[in-house]
Amino acid sequence: MAATMVLLFAPTSEATQALPTIYVGDPALHFSLPQIHVEPHAQFDPALDKNVTLCTYTGDGAEIPANGVVLYFSGNDLDLSRVKTLHRVQRRFAKQDVQIIALHRGDPQTAKTLLRRTFRKTQMVVLDDSHAVVSDRYGHDLDDMVMIVDAEGRLFAVGKPEEANLDRELSLELRGLLQGH
Repeated sequence: MAATMVLLFAPTSEATQALPTIYVGDPALHFSLPQIHVEPHAQFDPALDKNVTLCTYTGDGAEIPANGVVLYFSGNDLDLSRVKTLHRVQRRFAKQDVQIIALHRGDPQTAKTLLRRTFRKTQMVVLDDSHAVVSDRYGHDLDDMVMIVDAEGRLFAVGKPEEANLDRELSLELRGLLQGH
């Protein structure tokens, strides 16, 4: 049974320019990046020091299968207000197996410090893309770009919601995705 794809995010010229070779419905580009650890750990935990891949959550053989993955591309400065909104959305959709991944292009140590001060606990995954390995593959001008990837690893939605509308628009998109399952 084919799922209907809905794109509620307002399309922008930046979104069109940022994705010259992939479109909604196409397979998302796979990546592997190191995690920026938010929680301080007293002991070395090798499971936490591995890279995180999109395949971890989507596609056949996913280690931690998710019904959807939200990719948030932050710029050099991690926008704390947007991260807090993403954290709320993560908590709201956690029982429906939705994972939020922030790809941070700035200094990982600065992000780690900011996140530790802000969150006691978070399930949101924050990855170090300081060398723009993934960002460059998806295109340019990705600051605050949000992409939703379905359980099969296909791009479900893409956009740059305004900060004031991020929670509402992201929640609408995720509900649309989850209704298709």
